[in-house]
Amino acid sequence: RKNRPTPARLAAARPPGRACAPTSAAIILSLIPLNTAGLRAILVALEPANEQNFPVTYTILHGLIFTILLLLVYIPAHTALTETSRTLRDKLVPLQSLTTLKADLEQRKMLDDLLQTNLGLTQNLKTGLITLFPLVTSLIASILKVDLSL
Repeated sequence: RKNRPTPARLAAARPPGRACAPTSAAIILSLIPLNTAGLRAILVALEPANEQNFPVTYTILHGLIFTILLLLVYIPAHTALTETSRTLRDKLVPLQSLTTLKADLEQRKMLDDLLQTNLGLTQNLKTGLITLFPLVTSLIASILKVDLSL
């Protein structure tokens, strides 16, 4: 029991400025539709007949596919991480008796804030916007028709 981590010790041990995996993946996957739009612009500039073979909708579809891929990876990971965090909270600060209920609830609240178990998938707006990056970049790339002619 002496070496048992407390919420305060966990908060102190949390590394500052952790990189967010969904953000990194969204940025990387957002660059792929931009690359596709650039490739399309080059092919159409070299041969105008390529406009029919490589329509703008392919670029948008490319962005949509990567957005769906990012969501398919993020949603199960978010759900598993939230469940694991709640299990950790329940093991570290169990609700044992009514005499220690107030202190236990305060520690559980601190752990919930630290582990962000109180944020649901739909409540996390930042992540929701990040997962739309590939689609948004493909839409922007298709709207801003790049003219490569000199």
